Amino acid sequence: MARTRHIGVLVVVATLVLWGGAAAATAGPALGGAGIADDTRAAQVQQQQQEDGNASVTFDNQTVENGTVTVQNVTLPEGGYVAVHDDRLLDGDAVESVVGVSEYLEPGTYENVSVALFEGVRGADTENVSMPNGTETLVAMPHQETTGNETYDFVFTGSADDGPYAVDNETVTDDAQVEFAMDGAQVDDRGLVVESLEAPAFAAPNATITVNATVANTLDEAASGDVAFRLAGSGADVVVRQNVTVNASGNETVTFELNASAVGQGEYIHGVTTENSSGFAAIEVTNESQVRFTPAGNDATNVTVDSVFVPEGGYVAVHDNTFLEGDTVGSVVGVSEYLEPGVHENVSVPLFENVSGAEFDENASVEPGETLVAMPHQETTGNETYDFVASDGAEDGPYTVDGEAVLGFAAGSEQSADDGQGDGAGDQGQGSDGDAEGDGGDGQGSDGDAEGDGDDGQGGDGGQGGGQN
Repeated sequence: MARTRHIGVLVVVATLVLWGGAAAATAGPALGGAGIADDTRAAQVQQQQQEDGNASVTFDNQTVENGTVTVQNVTLPEGGYVAVHDDRLLDGDAVESVVGVSEYLEPGTYENVSVALFEGVRGADTENVSMPNGTETLVAMPHQETTGNETYDFVFTGSADDGPYAVDNETVTDDAQVEFAMDGAQVDDRGLVVESLEAPAFAAPNATITVNATVANTLDEAASGDVAFRLAGSGADVVVRQNVTVNASGNETVTFELNASAVGQGEYIHGVTTENSSGFAAIEVTNESQVRFTPAGNDATNVTVDSVFVPEGGYVAVHDNTFLEGDTVGSVVGVSEYLEPGVHENVSVPLFENVSGAEFDENASVEPGETLVAMPHQETTGNETYDFVASDGAEDGPYTVDGEAVLGFAAGSEQSADDGQGDGAGDQGQGSDGDAEGDGGDGQGSDGDAEGDGDDGQGGDGGQGGGQN
């Protein structure tokens, strides 16, 4: 037997009882009766008027996993809808609290009506709403169809149309405790997915490109599947596959290697895909060194170079502002340890120590706002010791592009944006050994967008996509 509950003590009543006449409305035939001849419908209506008389709703406590609730019973004497409101209704918000609504229902009594939540409510903004976790109080409410268009317009018109049924001037409702399974409708049953990706942004033409992907299993049982690495662009398209098994709800690191000589110099997209997901990034195969240097994390005796690409191995040296006056050798105030060929991130460089051939004052330090210059250097002697200063510039010289040294500028907070900063990052420039006028040729970007103000922004990690190539 359907039951009717009323929210007579709520603030919302003052708004909802404005839809008069619903209390006197008579019920239509049970289970709709679409397609019944007029004389048959009239007889059934008369019978239901005697049995039901008024609108009613039954909404039982339940657990849902797919974002759809079930209203056990609803009677709509003149047709309409059954809407589901969240607990904002209890605070008097009759419109914004609507989180789901049934399709249009002909006059009659219905059982087990499905209502999808957070979708299909005209006028409601559900685009950025997540399915709740845990237990929530929801309220089922029969609504009329007042415009004849068989579209639920209550939210869209700000409650002007398609208002709720009422009995004795009280809105007809029933509430329920609804338990949502973890992540509700967002339960991930895709199986193997690419959770994260470690992929270099640069590689030398003879280097081995190594890509590590964390592949997770979203299922509660072990899963196996095809995991593919793909590198494409500049006329190349290389695919390498592995069959991977991941334990229930676990993850595995899957490693792919490809020698860059197989594709040659150029700009590519590379990444890892499963049947239902992918992770990708941009990579440039080049002999041209790169460096990115920002003020963040730097102090008077130690600096961190954000990233440096040394195609043939080498070092990243840090020069003080006398470099800007043309002193290429004497301006070196710090150098990293030897770096193997490839891209290195967050490279720590101690200042005023361990520079072979250089002498520093015991109290030497970087002044606030002083410009520093990061410069990738080669290893030309094979001894894996930075000899640029000790040899007066003859050994372990800087990497160059088009005959000019590759540079990255950074300074303290006093440096203005005009001093070579691109989106908070020191722009990469070129300058010859005796001429420090590189204007920042290559700004560095991240997350797929070239943010720097330099001429050629470099894309970083790409996004997450779907589908296997």
